[in-house]
Amino acid sequence: MTRASGDFKEGEFIKDAFNKNLDGYSAEFHYYVDNNIKKVSVEWNCALVITDIDDKIVKGKIAICFKDASKSWIAGTFEAARCNN
Repeated sequence: MTRASGDFKEGEFIKDAFNKNLDGYSAEFHYYVDNNIKKVSVEWNCALVITDIDDKIVKGKIAICFKDASKSWIAGTFEAARCNN
């Protein structure tokens, strides 16, 4: 999940419908088929809680679901490097 305009902030972010578009937010996933990467951009839904954020690291919990043929999803806690570009 990315946000093209503005920063993520501590707290909860809930996208309440697959077909709802949110300005500046997007999500996609990638996987390999025969050593070639495949990008999937479909409707998505998520719940995100950012518990800690500073200039370098973002920590939190996420559950994200995609409306693809396999009904792909992932959920768990994370710690990620913050992209400041």
